[in-house]
Amino acid sequence: MIIVGIILATLAGLSILSIISDKFGVFERIGLGYIIGLGIVTFSFFTFNVIGVKSTFVSINAVLVVTVIGGYFLGKGNVLKNWFLDKALITKYALNGMWLVCFLIIIYLLYVITQKALYWPTLEFDSVTGYDFMARAIAKEGFINNSIIQHMRNSREYVRILYPPFASCTFAYAYLWGAAQPNLIVIFHFTAFFIVFYNWLIRFTNPMAAILFTLTALVTPEFFSHAAMALSNLPNALHTGIMFISLFIWMREKEMRYLIIAIIFAALNTFTRSDAVVFSLVGIFFVLIESIKDKKWLNILYFSIGSLVSFIAWNLFAAKVLHSQGTSDYFVKYLFFDSDKIAQMFGHIKMYMYTDNGFYGLTFWVFYIAIFISAKAWNNSAQIFLLITIMAWFGYTALYYQMDNKVIDSLDVLMKASYKRGLFNFVPLCWFYVAISPAMVWFFDKIEKFLYEK
Repeated sequence: MIIVGIILATLAGLSILSIISDKFGVFERIGLGYIIGLGIVTFSFFTFNVIGVKSTFVSINAVLVVTVIGGYFLGKGNVLKNWFLDKALITKYALNGMWLVCFLIIIYLLYVITQKALYWPTLEFDSVTGYDFMARAIAKEGFINNSIIQHMRNSREYVRILYPPFASCTFAYAYLWGAAQPNLIVIFHFTAFFIVFYNWLIRFTNPMAAILFTLTALVTPEFFSHAAMALSNLPNALHTGIMFISLFIWMREKEMRYLIIAIIFAALNTFTRSDAVVFSLVGIFFVLIESIKDKKWLNILYFSIGSLVSFIAWNLFAAKVLHSQGTSDYFVKYLFFDSDKIAQMFGHIKMYMYTDNGFYGLTFWVFYIAIFISAKAWNNSAQIFLLITIMAWFGYTALYYQMDNKVIDSLDVLMKASYKRGLFNFVPLCWFYVAISPAMVWFFDKIEKFLYEK
């Protein structure tokens, strides 16, 4: 039955996309549609709780049905249009050996990780005491502010149930549909992202390079393993990737639909993890630059409000309804310089990015090599995406530097448990830059000409 729920959520997401634009491609619509559908589910749970209405199987799915119907009429039937693929492109690349091998490997890997997700129950500590625990309570009681909040208020694990609601609400949706565990939600999320990732890569490079770098991103060790886990780190990374890539496409092509997608996913991101607000701030900076250049001031207004609304809404809800400690209490509220703290942080960063390849494989090494060999091409638009990635990393690292380790866990614990997993956010960004970097585009264009031009 959960498959029916997944289809319904996807249809709701497709309906929203049809309102935004009728120009989205087939793969964009499928991938974005599913994730936006999960966002509608989360927003429904949250809104019902705010107004004091119990979330049930009927009420949540009624919202999705109304969204599908409303989207059909408001989108003037666009949801049913343009579902055809370019047959010439399919024939050309389906018969190409390298493309076909990479595609088959991706399908096999998705099958394998799905089997793992369905076989193993939820075992991760953060999920058992947090996301999954909350999801079961939400599905049972119909409220985010449920009995667990009260019973665990004095527990050391209390903080784990106070994460923003995306993970717990989407998992609760799976339970409402009778699922034994929510892992299938994450698997489809993972798959949907890579459908979009590939589709956006071929805007900048040829399909052969796009499929290869889609595969290399997918098999990043820690990234791939989390596709079978019911945690928030992976959805956080996927939302970050889509937000920044769609923002980059908007900056290049000035198509408003991609700015809207960036706004949606920035909002979804802060509804997944609160620390993702740093990525919203980076996005606001680049939208501001473009707004100044284009003299279109409404763009920065739309992005600023849209990207921060869920962050503000959840923190107000957590403070006023759940009566939790404010997020700002965990940070030092003034700028300071601590050379020892910086040294400790970069000791961990060096390990995760350079020496210990068990987490992220060769992701960061390849990323640095791509930067080096493309260093002279600073007039290339791909370098704007590199700047976005670097600023996002700097902001994310500064966030941990400003944390007050006297109030929360020690720096060593935070770096090992949180910062390391937060580097997930940069896996799709790094591989996307590698694929579109000037040197890689040139290299794969040469291969393309060698194989196809007589």
